[in-house]
Amino acid sequence: MPVRQRERDLLTRTAAAEERARLTALSEPGWPPAVQAATYRIVQESLTNVRKYAPGSAVTVDLVAAPDRAALIAAVTNTAPPSGDARPAPQAGPPTGRNGLAGLYERTAQLGGHLTAGPTPDGGFQVRATLPCPA
Repeated sequence: MPVRQRERDLLTRTAAAEERARLTALSEPGWPPAVQAATYRIVQESLTNVRKYAPGSAVTVDLVAAPDRAALIAAVTNTAPPSGDARPAPQAGPPTGRNGLAGLYERTAQLGGHLTAGPTPDGGFQVRATLPCPA
């Protein structure tokens, strides 16, 4: 299944769970299977964290190619949750363990990519991965 459709399906389920969600994605890019799998996992885990730590916030998923198409950039950003709905967010930076954000850091590094996760200036949270795509 192409990256775009898998993420769209995740976002549809998120929106159905009463989260406000938007997807910006490439048209069928034909990325390598390992990059597609990592992208799906990043979006999946990030949306899970939005539901868990920031229920009711708006979330945006952006899947774009780097200008030279040498990398896929996946970013999942949520706004601050409505007042009183926030729960302690995951720690910024590389965590330990193999689940959650720690697993995303590990998966991204295995592909030679880079992942950042942390709060945004407006009180939201963003997970952003750059995954190299060999020609």
